[in-house]
Amino acid sequence: MRRTSHVRVLLLGLAGMLMTAQVGAETAAAWQFSGDLRFGYFHEKRDPRTGPSSRNDEGRMRLRIAVDGALAENWKARARLAGRYSTNAGPEKFYLRFDAPTRSGARFGDTTFDELYLQRRAHDGSWQIRAGRFHSGVNLLGVAGKALDRKDFPNVGINWTDGVQVELDLADGWRGRFELQYNDRAGIGQATEAPLDFSRGGSRVGTYTALVGAADGIWAQRMLAVTWFPNALAAQGIAEAARKDYVALDGKLAAAWPLGDAGMRLLLGGEVGFAPNRPDRSVLATGGSGRADGLAWQISANLLDMAPGHNIGVVYARIGAGWLLSPDFRGNDALAEVRYQWRFTPRWSMEARYRIREEIKIPVTAPRERQDTDFYIRLTGRF
Repeated sequence: MRRTSHVRVLLLGLAGMLMTAQVGAETAAAWQFSGDLRFGYFHEKRDPRTGPSSRNDEGRMRLRIAVDGALAENWKARARLAGRYSTNAGPEKFYLRFDAPTRSGARFGDTTFDELYLQRRAHDGSWQIRAGRFHSGVNLLGVAGKALDRKDFPNVGINWTDGVQVELDLADGWRGRFELQYNDRAGIGQATEAPLDFSRGGSRVGTYTALVGAADGIWAQRMLAVTWFPNALAAQGIAEAARKDYVALDGKLAAAWPLGDAGMRLLLGGEVGFAPNRPDRSVLATGGSGRADGLAWQISANLLDMAPGHNIGVVYARIGAGWLLSPDFRGNDALAEVRYQWRFTPRWSMEARYRIREEIKIPVTAPRERQDTDFYIRLTGRF
């Protein structure tokens, strides 16, 4: 890759940093502009099942600019334009479509709206409803902030959900969320893996239901969720006519304790997901017979505010090949990651990550499992 390409992305990022220092938050009483910028250096290396290793080095950037409008009392409209760019990307493209051009979301070089919705909120905040395009999903708390089931804001990625979202307070500090999601025949804006497929009838609408508990004592996070995509799983392969419903059950739990009197805290978290209906292993080319493993889990340990603004966390995860919903994890992978974060101003932070991913199951004919290692250092700013 040409050195000038790296310099171009870094200069764009520095220009954005200067811009955020100058742009005011409000232009009028009813309209408010905001945004965020993320850019950095990314290195990836792959040792495949066969053949020589390969590597990739590039600069990546994501820029999102939003406008919020107060249309009337307790009514709001929001639109956000998002673009992701790379020193290795092709020509930039703008589009507005239901389906993302890849299973992982927008491509590098793409610009689109990742939020475009109308919202009605109760006076006391006890309920709200959104209709249009919005972000769905909740991270497991921690420095890495990963999620098994759905996440429309990964790293420098761009994803979205189209439909209707309702949130309301329930009893004893719990809040409910229900989403009615439109699934286009060509695909959706969320990250998915094959053989999820929405081309057949009966798969146009999916649902997401979650119970979210308020922080209470040591419990920093409590959450249960169910995703249902009817008639969307091609268990025998996309070429086959038969389809099954794909259901994903997910639970998140995190607890925090103070360590000493200087403000440092220990945060431990875990997430478990299970998919009752899974594709056959033969469809996924993972080796063996029968249905693929539908169990997925991650655990996270974090030290927060070791010094003011300095955090470090480690994550370990094992994801069955039948788990098909996460942009943070690949099916049939074991993952180990360490991440360091420095929040040096209220609006700017730096993160560095080192990650190893290995295949869990491989065909008997493969001489070794695939292994990927990657590293990045990035800056994130909000304005």
